Amino acid sequence: MQAPESITEHATKGGNENLEKKRHDPVQELTDLSKRIRRIYPNCGADLRVGSRSDEVSQLADTLDPDLIITANHHPSFLARLLNLDQAPKIVHRATCPVLVYHDRHDR
Repeated sequence: MQAPESITEHATKGGNENLEKKRHDPVQELTDLSKRIRRIYPNCGADLRVGSRSDEVSQLADTLDPDLIITANHHPSFLARLLNLDQAPKIVHRATCPVLVYHDRHDR
């Protein structure tokens, strides 16, 4: 039979898990990045959306009326291409402004 954890061990373990979760929280990472960039470029902002990327980008573009949209693209698997899951072409076709699609060198 194993001895139960002490309250101190349990609280420390929970605290470490909570810190680890905060460290990898995408919302917090986006917020921190936005704050750092805003020090250099005061008009910069961040907006986190959940849903279809092409739909969300289109809705946000309608709201903000941007001069340019920059998005990243990666080469999806054969199955993803077959199922039309690649979002960058959809964003390009739906946007009312120019779209710059970034391709990583490793994806070529």
